[in-house]
Amino acid sequence: MAVAADVPTEAEAAAHLAAKQGDVRWQTPSADAWRGAPLGQPFSVGDQVQTMEDATASVRMKGPGADVELAPQTVLRIPPQDDMRRVRHVSGRLRARLDPAEGESRLEVSLPPGDLVLTASPGDDIVDSQIDVDEERTEVAMLRGRGVLRRRDLEPVLIADGEYAQLEEDGALLDRGVDLPAPELEATPPVVRTRGMMRLAWKTVEGAAGYRVTFLPEGDESSVLHETDVPEGTFRVAAGDYRYELRALDALGRAGHPATSSPFRVEVDRVPPPLDLASPRSGVVMEGPVLHVAGTTEPTATLTLDGQSVPVAADGAFDVQRSLPTGVSNLVLRARDDVGNVSVVTRQIVRAR
Repeated sequence: MAVAADVPTEAEAAAHLAAKQGDVRWQTPSADAWRGAPLGQPFSVGDQVQTMEDATASVRMKGPGADVELAPQTVLRIPPQDDMRRVRHVSGRLRARLDPAEGESRLEVSLPPGDLVLTASPGDDIVDSQIDVDEERTEVAMLRGRGVLRRRDLEPVLIADGEYAQLEEDGALLDRGVDLPAPELEATPPVVRTRGMMRLAWKTVEGAAGYRVTFLPEGDESSVLHETDVPEGTFRVAAGDYRYELRALDALGRAGHPATSSPFRVEVDRVPPPLDLASPRSGVVMEGPVLHVAGTTEPTATLTLDGQSVPVAADGAFDVQRSLPTGVSNLVLRARDDVGNVSVVTRQIVRAR
């Protein structure tokens, strides 16, 4: 049976399709169209492999122990090979894995910011990395082992076991840390009214030993950093416009992926609500059991008289009656606003009979 000229023989192939699920396609440098890739399909230098929506694939490189796994909607290319196996990661997510049990393993993944070099020798543990490439950035996470990202015209970036690095296309380092997921934040209202403290809470991150909260003011002001052992906290904050960033920390204090809140404004209010008691006057002597209590306060305030709730009208007015025992009574009226500021007015009343 004749073999098409652009289909490599097994001896010529640099890699082959070791596993697949769904629609996996390949393309040779001389072909305009993509074609379906059957299991075992050999690939030569210049070929491209693509997984379509909901498809996955595993490409085994020629030589010992180097596998590349493609997530859905991922494209890679087979560049020229030498003693080190090579792939070019064009877009999407892939896993590059070395198994040193099969012998000395070396793999180079060409990325927009540079080349990720993975090596493993017999006796080493498996080396496993996850790499995401999109239009804005490249992220390399070392799930096991370590790798070196050789950037063009910049110092190499060593990515240790359990760490990640995010880079721009030109190699500029955007972010790095330990590969802990970004915490899931509770929603923050657009305006936060407070006396100067702000409570935040988030969902627990598995494997986290603590959390780092960084308030990011708008403008030229410095950020403010806090750390806590639990997935919540109350933090001092000044008035202004902010976002905040939250990262989980591992046992060594290394920070994971960031979660950033939407913008919000902090309004600091330490002024107690107004409380004007028109009736009764202090020291008044009552001839009967019923006392008339009236006055004004902030319309949104919570008002109590001797611990009992008093209704407040939309204009802030209140007007209630209370029965008092014979003798001297001390009345305590409290108004509390929405952030906890309190005004207190007291009156001493005498009931003669």
